[in-house]
Order: sequence, then structure tokens, then C-alpha cells
Amino acid sequence: MLNVIQHDSKYYDYTNSTGSDIASGQLVHIGNGKIGVAINAIPNGSKGTLQIADIVVEFPKVAGNELTAGSSAAIGPDGNTVTAVSSGVTTITNGFIWETAASAATVAKFALG
Repeated sequence: MLNVIQHDSKYYDYTNSTGSDIASGQLVHIGNGKIGVAINAIPNGSKGTLQIADIVVEFPKVAGNELTAGSSAAIGPDGNTVTAVSSGVTTITNGFIWETAASAATVAKFALG
């Protein structure tokens, strides 16, 4: 039996210090380009769980740019959307666009892993 396992690495314990409540399913920037999705709502100041791997989620997308399947994406300017990689935005380092989203699309499927 492997007795060195500390935690299932697809989940991340997160303390919400954003100043706002986090909704279930919301994109959360952990830091350094790493993101997760809130499994349940996380009230401000409370601890909750984010899934950071082994999941495909649908996030709100910034309109005006196409996101191509297999490409990288960035955290949108409001912090809980995805957008195209460009200067001035943080590239997401633990996932990729799962399915192409047209420029006019309001959501994008994103694979965390």
C-alpha cells in the first residue's frame, strides 16, 4: 500500500479572500496562471474546494476573439472569464481550450488537467 499520498491532486483546498462570494462553477485564479473551478459556492472568508484537473468545464468567454480547440487561453479582465492570450492578461497554465469557440460565443469549453 502506498502510504505517502497526501491529497487527491485534482482537488485544491481554497480559502476565499477575494472580498466577494464565489459561485459554484466559477473560474478561480489560484495564482501563477493556475486556475480551478469551484465545486460548491464559497462565501467570502470561507474555505472551499476547487477542482484543478481531470474535468472539462464551460466558462464565460470574452466576446470578440475566437478560441481554437487545443490552444491556450488567458484569464479575462474581470477574473472569471476566459479570453485569447495576449499581452496584459495572465495565460492559464493548467489547461487548454477543449472545443473551438467562435468570436461571438459567450462561453468556451475548457479542459483542466
